[in-house]
Order: sequence, then structure tokens, then C-alpha cells
Amino acid sequence: MAKRSSGFWLATASLLAGIAVACGGAAAPTATPTARPAPTASGAPAAPAATATPVPVATRAPAPTAAPPPTATPVTAARRGAPSGKLTVAVATLQEQMPDPHRFTGGLLSPMMYAIADGWTRYDQDRNLVGAVASSWKNSPDGMRWDFELKKGVKFHNGQTLTAEDIVYSYNRWKRLAPSIGVFGQAVDHIEATGAGFAVIMKKPYPLVAPAGIGAGFVVPKAYAEQAGDEGMRLKPVAAGPFKFLENRIGEYARYEGFADHYERVPYIKTLELRVVPEGTTRIAMLRTGEADMVEGVTGARVREVKNIPGLKIISSAKTAMFWVQFMDMYFPEDSPVKNIKVREALNISIDRQQIVDRIYFGEATVAPTGFFDFGFGGDPSLKPYPYDPERAKRLLAEAGFPNGLTIDLGVTESSSTPLSPEAVQATAAFWDKIGVRTRIQQTESGQYYTRWREHVMRGLAAQSVPLIDDQGSMGLTFFKSGQPYTYFSDKKTDSLVDQAMSEIDPVKRAAQIKELINYTYNNFYVIPLIHPNTLYGAGPRVKEWKGIAGNPYAFGFEYLKLTEHP
Repeated sequence: MAKRSSGFWLATASLLAGIAVACGGAAAPTATPTARPAPTASGAPAAPAATATPVPVATRAPAPTAAPPPTATPVTAARRGAPSGKLTVAVATLQEQMPDPHRFTGGLLSPMMYAIADGWTRYDQDRNLVGAVASSWKNSPDGMRWDFELKKGVKFHNGQTLTAEDIVYSYNRWKRLAPSIGVFGQAVDHIEATGAGFAVIMKKPYPLVAPAGIGAGFVVPKAYAEQAGDEGMRLKPVAAGPFKFLENRIGEYARYEGFADHYERVPYIKTLELRVVPEGTTRIAMLRTGEADMVEGVTGARVREVKNIPGLKIISSAKTAMFWVQFMDMYFPEDSPVKNIKVREALNISIDRQQIVDRIYFGEATVAPTGFFDFGFGGDPSLKPYPYDPERAKRLLAEAGFPNGLTIDLGVTESSSTPLSPEAVQATAAFWDKIGVRTRIQQTESGQYYTRWREHVMRGLAAQSVPLIDDQGSMGLTFFKSGQPYTYFSDKKTDSLVDQAMSEIDPVKRAAQIKELINYTYNNFYVIPLIHPNTLYGAGPRVKEWKGIAGNPYAFGFEYLKLTEHP
């Protein structure tokens, strides 16, 4: 058995499983040896915070041969007591508000999905990859077979006991309904029940099968799902997560109940209500009046506002996402200014990113050097942000044939993983205006925005928020491999490097391949990296204690939250 590895939960497991889940971010869970700081709470007034220090990069990943069962003692309802009390969390959006865990189209659905569903594996509060419904796993030396052992006595919300038959059925249902099965689904030949659990039989080696089981492995009861049908599962889904589904009113709220019979993580709270409140000032007002116990998207001047209100506090998690701009016209055959590397370089070096960090995010963000996370597996922390040099940018535009500048479309949407994303885009456009690049900013509702993105109909430039992806091979697969839902260019070299990294089992060779990919895209200015935002929540006086899932930019993990009425 190999040591337990740490990495990202994943919305974000679905990306890894092949479901690109952007919108407020594309998320991808990965098994990587990257420690992340736990969220911290602060209630005292403070000046704008200094930017977070990048987390050290592990130099060697554990071989993906096996994982031991979780070391924590399973929590039971008897030990914790029955769930009690109500928690109201105000969120900016829940995307399409689809509650069926096998139709996970975007990261903004994460609060709903991870409330009700558990997969084969999960990430704990410290971002260690541990078993969820599976207790352990191992793979064959050639990487062509992965065996998972099931925990005993796991119950679904309808009282049915989970079996290997449910695992096989759920995987096949995910494969049928998922917007994209991606490289993981394509690499799997089939899943079969075994005496102790189930086996994943591969068509080709894939190094990240265990973390892919977070999202692609969401388990539902076969008997119920077959009886209810796809429409019934949309209206009233049943799964095995820490919360049972109660009600979903699109555009208003989604409501859940703490599952007292959960096999491991019985919530302290009985009723969880995720209330959709797009306007940030309204969310703060709800926190102030007690209408909401927690609110997401606290940033900028609102940080100091919350800290200065007696009884309220800030809960912060550092560097939880990537906010960048992508060149959409690279995808289409027609000629475009951005196909000229000099134009791409000019757009990159004409942005003073530190001003965006300081003036819009009040220091609660970090400048992003590349289109990858430098603190994840395969990341390259030696690469520095593109220098701010507007004069050189003007010369590059003139050399590219645009001495009088040019006009471009620039798309953006609201995001949970990067609050104030429209403001950051407006600041970016203001910097470009100084070098003669005029922008037509088009802000779109998030569900429509990412639907159009996946359908490859967007043009010009468009901003994207990507929740933390620890494994940079997964980042490359999602955004730099041609033919993927969120990729808008094609390059044979990036394709080759991604393919190698996503089939290589040896972690040393794999890390080298990923670093080569990162340097190649960096030197070709294939994206415009802007910032890594911190995720900040405002918490009211009823919130006694909450250590969420480190590095998580979305509002979930509330099974760990205690209210003041809880012992």
C-alpha cells in the first residue's frame, strides 16, 4: 500500500473524470502531494491582507499503486447526536441548479452535488485523498486494473444498503448522462463487481483513477434510480452523501437535511439551505440581519466591512482558483489578430496585475504567473509573471501590423470561485485601452456563458475562473488539449505532452512532461493569466466552528460545521 496522497477534492473530480466543470470554474480533483493551508477565521478589523505564500511543491509523488483506508475513526450519529438546527448559506449562483449528481456540468453546482453524493473516494478537510464508500484500493503494476474494497454498511438516503451492483450501475449511468466522460471514461473498459467490492478494468493506463472516483464515482441506488427514471432523479435524487435532498426551487434555494445514518460524516446541522442571492451587498445585508448565517463572495472593501461588524468574522482559504482570459478565436479557421504571437504577448505584458490584486481584491489574491497552478503536482514555481511593459506592448502591436491598435470582444460572467470577476475584467480592459486595444465587454449569465463555451461558439476573448486543480496534467488536459470542451486552440505539441502526462504511471517522468508543457504554453502566450483569488466567507454569530475543505472555492463541506447550539 502506498502512502495516502494529498490533493484537490474535486469538482472538481468530475473534470478529472472528464467532466469539464468550469463556470466559476472548471474543477478537477487530483491525487497530488500538495499540502494546502486550512481555512482560517478572523474577526478583528485589519488592513488589506498580504498575498498568500505559495504552498511548497512536493518533489516526488507517491506511486499510484494503492491507498490505505482513512485513519480517522468513523463518526456515528450515536457519538455526535442527531443533527439539529438550521444553517442558511447565501451563494451567488448554483448554475443550472441541477440536483442529479450524474449531470454535473459545472463547478458552481458543487454545493449541491457534494451535499448529497459520495463517490468511491473523497478529500478530507486537509486535502488528503481518502476513501468515501471505498475503504482501500490498489492497482496492478501495468496500471490496467484497479481493485477497490467497499466499506460495510453504507446506507443510501432511502435506507437501502449500498452494494457493488450500485457502483457498477452508477458508473454506467454517469457515463450515459455526463456532458463529457473525458480521458478517464475513455480509458476505462468496464467496471465489474468482485467479492470484496469492484474492479475498474482499463483500456489503457491512467494515473488518476482513484481521485476520478470522486465525481465519476458518485453512487446512487440502482433500484430507486431505475424506478424513478432520469426525470424522477432530477426532481428528487437519492444518493449516499452527508445530506438528503429536500427541495429545489430554481433561482431561489436548494434545501437539504442532515443524514443521521451517514456511514462516516453525520452533519451537526439538520437543515441546510443554500439560498441564491446574486447581489453581494444583499448577501452582506442578510449576514448583518441574521437572515443568512454564512455568505460567500466576501471580497474587496466588504472584507473590512464584515470584520468591523461585532459578532461577524471572515473565514479565508488561500489561492483557491485561477482567473485568466482565453483566446477564443484560436479555435476557428478564420484569420485573427490573436493568432499572431506578438499580439498575444502584447496583451499579456500590458496588464499591471498587482494593481488588480491591490485595488480590487485588497490583497486577498496573488498574481498568476502562468496558465497553470505552480504549487500543484508538475507545477513550475520558477516561472515569473509576465513583466508589465506597456511601451513594449505598443511596439509589438505595431510590428504585428496594428500600429493603431485593434478592437476585440471580451466575455465575462459572475463567478463563485473568483468574486468580482467582472470588475477584474474591466480593469484588464482599462490597461489594454492604454495601448490602443479597445474592448467590447459582454457580461452573460453563468449557465448560458459556460453552455456556449462548451459548445465552442464563443468568439474574441473570454474570462474563465478555474477552481484549484492540484494535478497540472489534468489542467493541461482540460484547457490545452485539442477537442476538449474548454479548449479553444489546437497544437500538436501540447496534445502530445498532455497525452504522455495522462498515461504515464511513473511520477518522476510524468512531472517532467508536465513542466515541459507548462513552459511551452508560457513561452507561446497561449492564455492571459491574471490572479489566484482567495476564497472568503462571511460568518455570523451562530457559526461556532467550521474548518471546511482546504483549497475549496465552493460552498460545501458543511457537515463539519457547528452552530453555537451544538456541543
